[in-house]
Amino acid sequence: MSDFFDNFRHFVVLPQTEEGSEAINFDPEQYEKHYIITLLLNQPVISSWREAPHDELNVSENLRMAISNFNKREAACSFLQLLEMEMDKNYLVMALSYNPPAMPNSPIGAEINDAGEPDISQYLESTIGCWLYNRDRWYQLVSREARFKRKLFVIHAKEYERKTAQNVF
Repeated sequence: MSDFFDNFRHFVVLPQTEEGSEAINFDPEQYEKHYIITLLLNQPVISSWREAPHDELNVSENLRMAISNFNKREAACSFLQLLEMEMDKNYLVMALSYNPPAMPNSPIGAEINDAGEPDISQYLESTIGCWLYNRDRWYQLVSREARFKRKLFVIHAKEYERKTAQNVF
């Protein structure tokens, strides 16, 4: 064998933590709009998260990783948080904070609903839903028809306005 690569150790670059890989701190003042999002499994084959096949899926860990990935990728325009995931239910409650896009072709502005607002359900289905469906095999949790449509969730979004002492009275 040749000694051509005998000094390869001088060229090894050890991986460092990626910029932004540390926990992202949420500051609500950085975002213009906030929504409470309910994600219900689309035509579920389980009646609660507890019934998910634990040997194949770890729904809590999968979701944590999907949200972390989302927040790293979308940090410039949006932030997602899990608010509620009860193991005896088959839905999730999340908070989405985002800044309306300056450019209509940005990810959250790509789909516009009838009211002229960004289609948040399409945005989340194409990001979080796609991640969970493909990478973490959540398709096992929905019916054959839902799998055919490749639609993991039924998503409802309602704009959130925090009540302060000024707007309570």
